[in-house]
Amino acid sequence: MSDFMPPFLRRYARWSMIYKVLIGSLITLMPPLLMTLILGRRGVIARFSTGEMVLFGVVVLGSLAYLNYVSLRVLFQPLFQLMDTVGRLQEGDYRARAPVITLDRELSRVGGILNLVLDNLDRSRRYTASRIMEALERERERIARELHDETSQALTTLIINLQVAMSSLQNLDDLDEGAREKLRSVCSKLSATCELTEDTLEEIRKLIFDLRPSILDDLGLIPAMRWYAMNKLESDEVEARFDVQVNDSDRLPPDAETALFRIFQEAITNLIRHAGASRVDVRMKMSDSTLILEVCDNGAGFHPDSAASAEKEGGLGLFGMKERANLLGGSCAIDSSPGEGTAIRVEIPRPQTTGGDEDPVTSGRGRDWP
Repeated sequence: MSDFMPPFLRRYARWSMIYKVLIGSLITLMPPLLMTLILGRRGVIARFSTGEMVLFGVVVLGSLAYLNYVSLRVLFQPLFQLMDTVGRLQEGDYRARAPVITLDRELSRVGGILNLVLDNLDRSRRYTASRIMEALERERERIARELHDETSQALTTLIINLQVAMSSLQNLDDLDEGAREKLRSVCSKLSATCELTEDTLEEIRKLIFDLRPSILDDLGLIPAMRWYAMNKLESDEVEARFDVQVNDSDRLPPDAETALFRIFQEAITNLIRHAGASRVDVRMKMSDSTLILEVCDNGAGFHPDSAASAEKEGGLGLFGMKERANLLGGSCAIDSSPGEGTAIRVEIPRPQTTGGDEDPVTSGRGRDWP
């Protein structure tokens, strides 16, 4: 941009800030001083009464203050722009960058260094957050596998043994009435224990699905979202409507599928816990440059600012959704107000899709559990 600047502006941009302030102050003083000098030479000031002299002084001082304010505002405009960038960073906008400053060499260097530092910090933050998310997913996967391979199988074996024990106690013909009554009591307790074990096994299967749904690895994001919504919302009688303008067989990169599914999972979890909604609309569409996921409900709604403040003290729900979208180079916007429902919109750069005929084993997606 500096190539198109007039020569005098390029020379002005090379001056130090202190000289610019000095020249600006002198320029500010010139109009009132010239006016005072002209009026003094013509004898106008000498004929002023006391009230007129006071009024004249107020006008002169007001003119000086106003002109000085305007000149300093212009001179320090690049500094105000840098302060605005810092303010946006303080509010959590990590994509904020200092503007290109052409009229001040020193502040231009400051802005360039600030942007370089922010770029390095952003890369470091993204790398750290990405590794944390990867470690979290691996830990989820490990726990889910252990629950399936050990706990679920142990409970299944326990159920079978209980059923065998109850079957062996069914023949009561050769026993007296007292023994029969005792065996009936034992069978009743065994049956109750078997039912409790089956319920526990079902809860563990749900937990495994929450930790790492195998359908996400095997079939992809959209079938996993449909399955998750059906299993989570059916018992609460919440109607789920899907408007997906993406081919169900198209597979996104694993990191994109995992991030979008976790965002959707958090949205559904919040809906069940807090919204009290009767309907949720899920829309997904892909353009030439972006992929957009929207989850909208007709629930109670909330104040996003107050929810964000509460999460700073412990929760990670909304923050985690925004962070996952940010790691994909996109954004997550949450629009909600009390009584008006909640709309969550995730927009990320379009990922590279693959066909549904991809081998889940050779691609590393497949799992032999649960």
